[in-house]
Amino acid sequence: MAATLVTLRLYQILPNYPSVTVALQAAQTWLRGLSSAEILDWLKQEQQATEEELEEVEDRLNLFEHDPPFANAYYWSAFTAAGL
Repeated sequence: MAATLVTLRLYQILPNYPSVTVALQAAQTWLRGLSSAEILDWLKQEQQATEEELEEVEDRLNLFEHDPPFANAYYWSAFTAAGL
């Protein structure tokens, strides 16, 4: 789920940043600080997720012991920008 969220956010904000690297850092920072409720709100507002999709995501988010669920570097530190 973290990979999906950070990728969607990266492409959403990329036009507003001078480079992919800076946009990726912003997307990672965004992901780290999101609460479960904010994730659900974002998916509903920005990604037009259906109620069924939101219920599935909520069920998965409920498996996390901590909130925000993706604060640990395990979920966001592996993403890198490479190339020219």
